[in-house]
Amino acid sequence: MTKEHLYRINTVWTGASQGSTSSYDAYSREYAINIEGKPPFVGSADPTFRGDASLYNPEDLLLMALSACHMLSYLALCARAGIRVVSYSDAATGKMAQKDGKIRFTEVILHPLVTIEAGDDLEKARSLHDNAHHVCFIANSVNFSVLHEAKMLVKNQPNKFYTADEYRKLEETAEFINEYRDGEIVQIAGSTINRSQIKGNICAGLHTALRGKNAKVFISGLRLWIPRYRRGTYPDLMVIEGEPVFTEGRSDEILNPMLIVEVLSKSTKNFDPEDKFRLYRSIPEFREYVLVNQSEFLVAQYIKTESNEWLFREYEGESAIVSFASVEVQMSMLDIYELVVFETLETEVQEEN
Repeated sequence: MTKEHLYRINTVWTGASQGSTSSYDAYSREYAINIEGKPPFVGSADPTFRGDASLYNPEDLLLMALSACHMLSYLALCARAGIRVVSYSDAATGKMAQKDGKIRFTEVILHPLVTIEAGDDLEKARSLHDNAHHVCFIANSVNFSVLHEAKMLVKNQPNKFYTADEYRKLEETAEFINEYRDGEIVQIAGSTINRSQIKGNICAGLHTALRGKNAKVFISGLRLWIPRYRRGTYPDLMVIEGEPVFTEGRSDEILNPMLIVEVLSKSTKNFDPEDKFRLYRSIPEFREYVLVNQSEFLVAQYIKTESNEWLFREYEGESAIVSFASVEVQMSMLDIYELVVFETLETEVQEEN
């Protein structure tokens, strides 16, 4: 039986003492929230809507709830994984805009700054942010993107930040490929057999289908630079229409993919669709994003329409045919997943924060 959690509050419009709602500009927006056994909370509307700027507004509370929930989820996961967090802060931001005739939140970006004890697994600590997002009760309850861009520090160890040119120079001789995240260099996790097989299958299919056309497919090793966000990354597959456009002075870093394909791993299945998709959308030529699950016959696709909106489509089951719209190529699920052996995954138990 599913366990339910019930919450009760009592909200009172305390501004009534200052006059009735005789006009939009005339009444006070002040309110109080009372919860049994807790101190009363006093709030108001956002100043844009005639509220008191010195008090918390409902938009603040939503952003606070998302930030706090991610933090509590993250700390719990770190404790269970043996990661010793010694400090945590978050400069979260939220964006509201009019959409479909309604004013609503369209995006929240969390910016956790986390310090862990020296000797603990830094990459494991970084990856747990993806898990925290996945299990956060509040993030699971909203219908807009909740993204996270974490910076990780090690206690008593100065955090090294690199310029883009320093990063590029290091990549020329690096044993493993690394992403660049606005000053940080982050090593990319290795691939699995299934992931490598799927990438190879799709690359071979696209390469054959695009022969003689004005488009080329590139796999893994070619770096993509995203100027707006100062990010360097290595998508699993990219298709470029016409000639590649390179970062000035480089021949290993392109700027203009129109199709990007990612094969999701356990550590990227939550990060890729949200964080990376937002970054990729800043690329003018980018028109299609395809996400392939390596654990089942499941492909998600985002296609940019002529009106600059993104259309979502999902393909499921071994009989489905995936249509790569931007290059007018179709591939069957059986071709995409050829020679792939699905693992039996243990059921994950989500515990409370």
